[in-house]
Amino acid sequence: MIKALLEHYLRRANRGELPNAIENCHAMGLHSIMLSADPGNQLRLFITTMEHEMADKSLNPTIAYHPHHCDVTLIPVLGKVQNVVALATRHDADREPFHVCLWQSGVVGKAKLKNTGLVQHIDTQALALEKPVFMPARQLHTVIVPPLSVAAWLVQEGAEDTDYVPFCLSRSPDTFMPDCLYKKRDSAFASEMLRVVLGRLP
Repeated sequence: MIKALLEHYLRRANRGELPNAIENCHAMGLHSIMLSADPGNQLRLFITTMEHEMADKSLNPTIAYHPHHCDVTLIPVLGKVQNVVALATRHDADREPFHVCLWQSGVVGKAKLKNTGLVQHIDTQALALEKPVFMPARQLHTVIVPPLSVAAWLVQEGAEDTDYVPFCLSRSPDTFMPDCLYKKRDSAFASEMLRVVLGRLP
């Protein structure tokens, strides 16, 4: 089913019909393709290439713990992917807290973090993404992938959170966002990335 779906979108990419792709989306070596832009039913494919920076750093992940503007369902496609969710916990003086940061995504403007001065303690739970996983919009999470590996997963978007606030939890609130992040690409890039994934599927 997944392979047939991706083959369908590859044909569309080859016809120039998938113009909304992003190279280095949120992290180096993580790429995004908008497969369907239907409101309330958007479908994106995320792919890590070999040079990605998504390896296990759950104490301070490359992509900070974040909610979404809508409910999402994560669907595994290829490789070993871990979905790491944040769990509420009481203050723990022995552990470094996370900084609460306001977040502007490079998808909608210049990517930047703004430290609010607030801190929060969390516990985390890492689960292998082996079957579709639904997450309500306000569930904080991040994703990690083994180093030097190609992986892919789909994100199906659902109902909007009308009270969404773009924030995240980070232990590096002063992280510099390089200009090489969020590079807009076209259908040719989407086709290339889809071929990378399809070439590794059985």
